[in-house]
Amino acid sequence: MPPIPSASIIVPRAGHSLYPENARIEESRLVAVSRPVVLVDAYNVMRSRWPNLAPDRFVELAQAWAQREDVHVLVVFDGAAPGGVGGRADVDERVTLAGTGPGSADDWIVSEAERLAAEGAVTWLVSSDRLLRRRAAPFVQRTIGGGAFAGLLADLKSVE
Repeated sequence: MPPIPSASIIVPRAGHSLYPENARIEESRLVAVSRPVVLVDAYNVMRSRWPNLAPDRFVELAQAWAQREDVHVLVVFDGAAPGGVGGRADVDERVTLAGTGPGSADDWIVSEAERLAAEGAVTWLVSSDRLLRRRAAPFVQRTIGGGAFAGLLADLKSVE
């Protein structure tokens, strides 16, 4: 009987992501059983590039990205979300807005990531906030930097 070939796995070094920050998302579709939920720290992304993205335009681009990547995006705003949304409001079947009211988006995102992890959902985080990334790390499978995500949205904007 021939020997069983050994499998190799890639283990990222501490502090490094398995996926490069600016990588396309398609590879994750191979392992996702259900549509990933992408938690987006809205103001972190909107302010990561100049000129800053306007909230309504940001939501439009997030919709286009969610459609293209076959994910559900939960865009979290400190205070009210566009349109005065406090709490949650579905924009469509792929995008939900969340306004945190007096609470912080960071705390809301960590709590939601923990809840989703307990349900077994595939969850990603979009933020460049290092403290938020550390707090959410036990609950998310992938992290995308705010600037990298803004770049993906800018690429969408250039093909419209």
